[in-house]
Amino acid sequence: MPLVPLILLKLQAWMDHRLSTKYWERGKEEVDYTDVKAILTIANQKGVKLDQRSRNRLSSDFVEASEMRARQFMARYSDTRSLWTAFGISSAGTSLIDAFRSLSVTQG
Repeated sequence: MPLVPLILLKLQAWMDHRLSTKYWERGKEEVDYTDVKAILTIANQKGVKLDQRSRNRLSSDFVEASEMRARQFMARYSDTRSLWTAFGISSAGTSLIDAFRSLSVTQG
């Protein structure tokens, strides 16, 4: 699978696991973080980016949702900001609302 959609799908899984009401899915968040960071690192080493060509091949709704997720990921894991920036998603759009959303789901 190409790296761009792989990263964005893994990012979606991270968000789904974070927001799940099932404790066993929330427990996958740290593994997802490790996976996303590792795949981003590989993408950066290979010069793979979310450029206009990649954006044109993906649904605009999926790309927009992925950018929002990436900003939430950056708000939660600031050590990945440079990786996301090199990949083509900046933290410039990170808002107070995005930062609030990045907080952990209260475990019940």
